[in-house]
Amino acid sequence: MSQVAGRLLVASLLLAACATDGTPVAGSVPGTARGPHSRVQVRLETEEGPLRTFVPPRAMPVKVTPEQFDSAMARLVAGLELPSPSRHRLALTACGQSGQEEAGTALTRGYQFWCERRGTPGDCLSLLGNMPSLGAEARRTLALTIALGSVWEGSVDVWASMVDPVALQSMVMSAMAGYLAMLAFPNPVTQAAAVSFGCLMVAWLGVDTVWSLLQGWRQLELETQQARTFAEVREAGERFGRVMGAQVGRLLVMLATAALGSTTNLLMKGPRLPGHAQASLMARTQLSLELAAVGQVRQVLVGQGSITLTLAPGALAMASQGTDGGGQAPSKYHPPTIESWRKPRFTEDGKILPYKGTRDPPKPITNLGRNRAGQTITDGKNNVRFDKDGFAEFDTKFETILDDIHIGSGRSEQHMRAANRRLFDAIKSEPGLAKELGLSKTSIEQLLTLERAPRGYIWHHHQDVCRMQLVQEEAHILSRPHTGGMAIWGGGH
Repeated sequence: MSQVAGRLLVASLLLAACATDGTPVAGSVPGTARGPHSRVQVRLETEEGPLRTFVPPRAMPVKVTPEQFDSAMARLVAGLELPSPSRHRLALTACGQSGQEEAGTALTRGYQFWCERRGTPGDCLSLLGNMPSLGAEARRTLALTIALGSVWEGSVDVWASMVDPVALQSMVMSAMAGYLAMLAFPNPVTQAAAVSFGCLMVAWLGVDTVWSLLQGWRQLELETQQARTFAEVREAGERFGRVMGAQVGRLLVMLATAALGSTTNLLMKGPRLPGHAQASLMARTQLSLELAAVGQVRQVLVGQGSITLTLAPGALAMASQGTDGGGQAPSKYHPPTIESWRKPRFTEDGKILPYKGTRDPPKPITNLGRNRAGQTITDGKNNVRFDKDGFAEFDTKFETILDDIHIGSGRSEQHMRAANRRLFDAIKSEPGLAKELGLSKTSIEQLLTLERAPRGYIWHHHQDVCRMQLVQEEAHILSRPHTGGMAIWGGGH
């Protein structure tokens, strides 16, 4: 087979591996049969116990809209310290001119012409350094930048006034290319930032999508290594961009930007990223880990049809809350941890303070369940407990945390529609959840259009910010009157 024919064959296989929105298609992994479970095995190992192997369910990438992406990027870049635009641009121009004078290669000239057409002449991505021409690492970073061009350019105007967008793009793309290269190489990855980035990729994208993405990256590395012209590098990047899709591209850029600075930055910023609640559930079903335990992963190895995580000795207990090694995902959907900022605050006389910015004026709210604090009420069929602060506690098989955009909106129907979408995605990932909830096929299909909970249920606005619980309607009626999250953080009364 000729080299060109070989490239076309691999490219066609990769294009079949992922949908244009970054969603894995049945058959994307060698040997995959259609069904509810992946064919990529996940292996957990520690120094304390034997290897655990399981097959996670298929999962769709977390959905992050362009608007959510723009908002998240604006928050992330606001805290970054980058060189000023003038100093950065001058340094790049000087470096670019030096490379052009010394090298004069077609590829380097093509790269610098591309930079000039973007309005940033010189070495606009800081790829040349002191080298006369683009090396293999620089070429793959350039191809990645081209692959993500539409994602980046569609958002840059939102936050360009906060930082130098050229400097930020150079940093993000170089870091992301480095992480992907380490994860795609068939050796264990121990670099902390790359390990955390890889685990969070799985949490936001799912095992199958990450596995296919890394296969595509290996092909991009091969093509850019062999490239002798800028056009060949550009074609490799554009091909990878089509395989990846805009949805996956947004997630990768968001995670790579959050990772700038240190691993701690990435893990601390994670809870404020859009889709974090769904990613927490994905971490449990895809990796058998609580998302909070990602920092305890010591190394990652992506092999042929498998992903192996080596955990720190103390992480086994956190992992044990996931699957039991038998290949089935956990059936209970509850946020593994609730950040302290989501918890309600009280006045000295026991009233509840509305979450900041959700009420004007921010008048304290009477806690309607305070007189039942610590009690359990019953109607003979249903029981509802009230915690020490007087908030109703329900037995629920599903709950989720909405994105921050819903804070203070005053639109309960939008909250319920968003919660229904989360429930729909969860059922698609774990079909057994529908049986646990007693939902018919029709009820599941209606989740995408309804602005209320499925029949027999109510979406309860929990007092924790953005937390929604699917509660039996009879139990919710029994708990009334009570004060819930719609009044505390939802912008209602």
